Amino acid sequence: MSDDRSVVRDLVLRWAAAEPAEHPGHRLRITLGLRRDGGRWRVAHEHHSFPLR
Repeated sequence: MSDDRSVVRDLVLRWAAAEPAEHPGHRLRITLGLRRDGGRWRVAHEHHSFPLR
């Protein structure tokens, strides 16, 4: 995005051993908005979503 701002997206698949075939859509989506502060990256915004379908 810029030298001092960035975005990270992640997709986490989560299930018990028998669940993948039963619930293939169980995915936790994570988005982080980062900003550089004094030479270190800090989380400025965090969002999680878990669709039920």
